[in-house]
Amino acid sequence: MITPQQNPLLAWSMSEEGQNILRQRALENIELIRAMPRCGAKAKSTGLPCQQPGSGRGGRCHYHGGASTAGETWGLRQWSDNPSPVVARRQAAKAKWVERAEAEREARLAAMTPDERARYGKWLSARRPGSKDDRVGTKLLSAIDGAAPRQLSDLSVTELQAMIDALQAEKRAWESHHAMEQRLGVFG
Repeated sequence: MITPQQNPLLAWSMSEEGQNILRQRALENIELIRAMPRCGAKAKSTGLPCQQPGSGRGGRCHYHGGASTAGETWGLRQWSDNPSPVVARRQAAKAKWVERAEAEREARLAAMTPDERARYGKWLSARRPGSKDDRVGTKLLSAIDGAAPRQLSDLSVTELQAMIDALQAEKRAWESHHAMEQRLGVFG
């Protein structure tokens, strides 16, 4: 155990002056925490509003979605830019985890059949990271492409001939109606 004689900071914190300063800082921190807005999400267990500090997105705590990302960073891995050594260790552990997860994902993809791979590609394209506007735009474009009429090159000869016959019949009906209007004139 380190004694106050071995560590001057410990000696200061145990002195009366140090105790008063640390107590004052603790009281200031408590006041800051009390003044923070509360989450307010309904708790499943009690039905009462959550009392955790709601400093995250939408005023929610990290239990109720305050730590989740939105907009341009939705679905993307977040890396802190804090230079603290503690954060650096956490980032290194996270980087190892990311590498391991990527290797496992690559192994799963390699083991997939072509049909499974196609289904996975379709599933993945529907869940691209990024802003909501980008995702909505992509979804609208795919809906428009799906609703587009069939190309003439996709039709068989009999289907094309049936379409030609229907259009010619419509043209003949229009011409006969137009000819009748021409004979009657404006007073007919």
